[in-house]
Amino acid sequence: SMLHQGCPDHIPGSSTKSFIGAFAHAANKDSWGLLPEGATNTYLQQMTRYLNGNEYTTGMEIEDLGDYHWSVLFTRFLGFSFGTLLPRLPFGLGETLLFNIHTKNIRKQLDKRGTPTGHGAGTGEDIGGAATEPVKYAQSRL
Repeated sequence: SMLHQGCPDHIPGSSTKSFIGAFAHAANKDSWGLLPEGATNTYLQQMTRYLNGNEYTTGMEIEDLGDYHWSVLFTRFLGFSFGTLLPRLPFGLGETLLFNIHTKNIRKQLDKRGTPTGHGAGTGEDIGGAATEPVKYAQSRL
């Protein structure tokens, strides 16, 4: 909707709803039915409406269920819990927990990717070897 903020009435409602519905369908399929498609669709539509504001979603034809709908309250609760309550647990437990979870996931991704070597990483024995091959090829054609 950022492209249409000047004319939010020009945002096609049916296309927006089918776009959001595709995400709801994928969430239902990927969760083996644990996330009901209807509830997920309602949640995503209400988050679109709530986060963008009613004045920018008029053309989307998304029903305004209010700021006290379960979807909005759920998101606000999660944000308050993980952004305010958990980091402020006594003795730094919450902040330490969040930090350790984050670094564990980052380390897992780095281990999966492997140790980078060569010119791109600034280490390794073949610094500039593979990176200069395209240059040598281009020079030989001149």
